[in-house]
Amino acid sequence: MVTVREQLPGRLNELSQEATVEHAEQAQHDLAEWLDRVRSILDDAKLEQLEEVANLTLQKELETTVNHRSNTFYTGIEMADILAHLHVDEDTLAAAMLYRGVREGVIPLAEVQEHFGEQVHALVKGTLAMGKLSDLIEQNKRLEDHFNNNQREHLNGIYKMLISVTEDVRVVLIKLAERTYALRELATSSKERQERVAREILTIYSPLAHRLGIAQLKWELEDLAFRYLAPDRYKEIATLLNEKRLEREQYIQFVIDTLRASLNEHGIEAEISGSHSSG
Repeated sequence: MVTVREQLPGRLNELSQEATVEHAEQAQHDLAEWLDRVRSILDDAKLEQLEEVANLTLQKELETTVNHRSNTFYTGIEMADILAHLHVDEDTLAAAMLYRGVREGVIPLAEVQEHFGEQVHALVKGTLAMGKLSDLIEQNKRLEDHFNNNQREHLNGIYKMLISVTEDVRVVLIKLAERTYALRELATSSKERQERVAREILTIYSPLAHRLGIAQLKWELEDLAFRYLAPDRYKEIATLLNEKRLEREQYIQFVIDTLRASLNEHGIEAEISGSHSSG
């Protein structure tokens, strides 16, 4: 099954459960490690603005109380991490990191404009506008009916609504990253929410990723959505794929052993590589 996820450093995830002063020093170290990784992905870009944004969101997260967890910092890290692998520009990464903080009221939108400029401000504002559609989907039973009945006319209207809120495709990319993260975090949610979010993503956001030619996100969105909408079938397919992988590995090893024995028999010295794709 497909995923573009990488393990984030150290204790960054712990901030989603508790943010205290003790975490700050380790979090700063882990954040620096993550930023270095992103720089390497983006051809050693300096990413000074992204570092400033990351430190701001970390500071805001540490300032929130345990009784009012916003989870804005870790969400921003995850979203930016997804987008870094798509090689987007720094403004997009910065907007992705700030989006959840602005949405949750932790960071004022005016502060984004003041400190990070009009481009980042516009991207955050555009993503907020797109985010209203998700709220509408969760609240509007008629849209749920459209999903269930696969009414293409209404679904095409939703696609147009998504695109119409912005002329900047980067906003759509940020929203796709946010929905990808949301889908990854559904494991502990109720079955009803898992199915609702998975259906929304499979019906709207996966096709959007396909239209934009972002194959790795499309595959992950479809894979995870299918896991929640048809868990038994998902497990069955995963088991079959694993069995085929094991069979393929055993066959490759058999060929290597046979070839090595034949070469030795004829006194031929050669190095046989055992590396192969297991996908």
